Amino acid sequence: MVTKKKESYIIFQNQQTKGFEESRKFSLNELPVNFGYNGSHIICSYKKEYETYHVQKNFALTKGTFQSKNPFFKVTGPNEVVFFMDDIGLFMDPQFNPKQKDNITLNISKPIVDISLAGNYCLILCEGVIQIFTICN
Repeated sequence: MVTKKKESYIIFQNQQTKGFEESRKFSLNELPVNFGYNGSHIICSYKKEYETYHVQKNFALTKGTFQSKNPFFKVTGPNEVVFFMDDIGLFMDPQFNPKQKDNITLNISKPIVDISLAGNYCLILCEGVIQIFTICN
């Protein structure tokens, strides 16, 4: 996905020609703070909410929205995304069902800047603070 101003384009690479092709153009409410793809959904986080776009075979999009005071997410694998809803991090599958995995509870209210996973550790960078969590399956 490529974002320019308030327009986004879904672009995929043609494996035969090795070129890139635009397949779908859609509008956004505002520029996303963060966006990613989990295999079935494009996920955008804004200042106060998430939007998810279910990408179907013909690149038709179905939109869903949910609110959070500190929206941030990280695609952690082909079948997993960690979402932060306010101060709680939830691991979810591609259909946004919670996975049976540890949840993360942040003890500060500063905005999340980045998330990194290394083995069973989750490092969360907030403004001026790094928090490290051990994740158990």
